[in-house]
Amino acid sequence: HFDDWWNFNEFNWKAASWELAQYCSKHFHKWWNSNKFNWDNASSLLAEFCSDYFDNWWDAEKYNWDNASWALAQFCSEHFDKWFNVNRYSWNRSSWALAQYCIEYFDVWWNPGKFNPKHVSYLVKYCDKYKDKWLDFKLYHDLKG
Repeated sequence: HFDDWWNFNEFNWKAASWELAQYCSKHFHKWWNSNKFNWDNASSLLAEFCSDYFDNWWDAEKYNWDNASWALAQFCSEHFDKWFNVNRYSWNRSSWALAQYCIEYFDVWWNPGKFNPKHVSYLVKYCDKYKDKWLDFKLYHDLKG
């Protein structure tokens, strides 16, 4: 039914880009347009529902790092080497997602100067294998209160 209603030129990209990503991922190649897509409010939905097309849509300059870094870790961990950028990743909001979903890349992303100490419980729960690397960080922040 997608072809019955889809009109590239009349579509409200600003308000409804998220709907394309969430509900029309099977038709990705029919609707995808990097310049029209509303990256600000729908970046996370690309990661969640269109990860199979990651190489088609990924654009580090347009992706909403602040609001959607977590979605890359959660839904696109298999593309970690393509998207991870220590300086762009939203450590404050999304450190937890690296600990939970990107464990196998721990040695690449672990950065005690950037990891949000409020998310240390995720290190405890998911990254026990690397305890020798993050334990001092945890103890320091536990004592600091």
